[in-house]
Amino acid sequence: MKKRKLLIRIVTLLLAMCMTAIAFAGCKRRKGEVTEEPNTTTSTDPEGYELPQADLNGFVFNILCRDTDLFQKEVWSVDTVGEQISTAIFNRNSLIEERFNCLIGMNPVTESPESTLTNTFNRSVMAGDTDTHLALGHMHYAGKESLQGTMYNWYDIPNINFENPWWHHSLIDAMTYNRKMYLAASDLCISSVDFTWTMIFNTEMAANNHVDVYSMVKDGTWTLENFNRVVKESYVSNGSGDVDIENDTFGFVTHHNSAVVNWMFSLEIPVSRFTTDGKYELLLNSDRMINATERIYNLLFNGNGTLYLDPETFNALGGGSHDSMVTSKFGAGQALFAAVRIFALDNLRNNDTDYGIVPYPKYDEEQQNYYSHVDGRASLMFVPMNLPTETLENVGMLIEALSYVTYRDVMPEIESVCLLGRYSRDSVAYQMLQQTLEGRTYAFSFVYNEASDGKPYWIMTKLMLGHTSNFSSAWKSVEGVLKRDFNGILEKIK
Repeated sequence: MKKRKLLIRIVTLLLAMCMTAIAFAGCKRRKGEVTEEPNTTTSTDPEGYELPQADLNGFVFNILCRDTDLFQKEVWSVDTVGEQISTAIFNRNSLIEERFNCLIGMNPVTESPESTLTNTFNRSVMAGDTDTHLALGHMHYAGKESLQGTMYNWYDIPNINFENPWWHHSLIDAMTYNRKMYLAASDLCISSVDFTWTMIFNTEMAANNHVDVYSMVKDGTWTLENFNRVVKESYVSNGSGDVDIENDTFGFVTHHNSAVVNWMFSLEIPVSRFTTDGKYELLLNSDRMINATERIYNLLFNGNGTLYLDPETFNALGGGSHDSMVTSKFGAGQALFAAVRIFALDNLRNNDTDYGIVPYPKYDEEQQNYYSHVDGRASLMFVPMNLPTETLENVGMLIEALSYVTYRDVMPEIESVCLLGRYSRDSVAYQMLQQTLEGRTYAFSFVYNEASDGKPYWIMTKLMLGHTSNFSSAWKSVEGVLKRDFNGILEKIK
């Protein structure tokens, strides 16, 4: 049975990949509204969710995605012996296909350039094609495409219930404007875990330096100020008298790009908000942002505690992947802390370094929670605006069901693999991973990064690249652009 099912899926996959047109569309319905389906029964599953059982008569649910492994696994996988995540995804799809009498098809497109998927999506919708039912695309390019009138309003898609825990409520809160939301994320977006920013630390070095990181997180003293102090105290020279990026031991290693962006989320810096009269207010020019910029500059450049991999340093060390460079330095014992996206932990799979995982530090002890952001390369989901009504009924049901089973069966395996089997589910490290994922945060102005020339979340990153903390000057150069761009974005959403 399993071999037969796999053969059917491979045939479906090949058919989907041969499609040159991608398509989409819809009707309007309120959030959570459930319509009648023929031959439908339900069964109660954990969390109180009733997983429907409907006969969709062999309906092929086609999903447009990117073709790299990090993104194909959101949609489809082969049952691979010894690969927990692949097996969990295969079993998820098998369950859904059998329960709904449907097939899950995948249409992968290249990531080079990163706008390929949304360009493909746009051409397909404009051509009136209806062969694809869901797309999972790069967050920033999806944001830009959502302004083109090609996507369905998620609040009008039947059989979707955003109150369920597998939906990412931070995104829903951030992206809902005038009861319209064209981009969504649930646990079906597995890349939202892979591309979450976090910190890892060398447990042996921490013990030798008498730094109890887990206790600091738990008691609320895991702040930028205390982190900066520990980083500077942890630097060890090899004795040459000069900083040696090849051989010295640093308190912190980080690359220069979105690792710096994450500080704006972790330090809870307000960037913007919707006003009561439906307008968009910029909040970035604040004492908190000015102070945070100065403190991050201090962390990166005052003293020798941080190995900051700006382009010059990165190239001096041989270039390659930013994530690989950071994990290489960390794995070689050259840093107490490292800033990484979760998928990069796989680089440490065969490394003997014992490490713990914690969220980025808070701004101060007054800040209640620890936060992180989902990197812009992660997937957001969108549905084409021209699907027939009967098709949209199926699409909503299958998205909800796939999201639920991913939440229930796939996510526990992903979390286990993230920690490479080094920790039990009762361990502090596992709890810290959970806390990091619970602190994932989305922002309207971050999602619409590619739709604005001002790019507010990149201001700190650009300042650090220029080795300056002069936020006021940077703000003057972008304030007018941001006001123009985001007022224009809201007009298009309306």
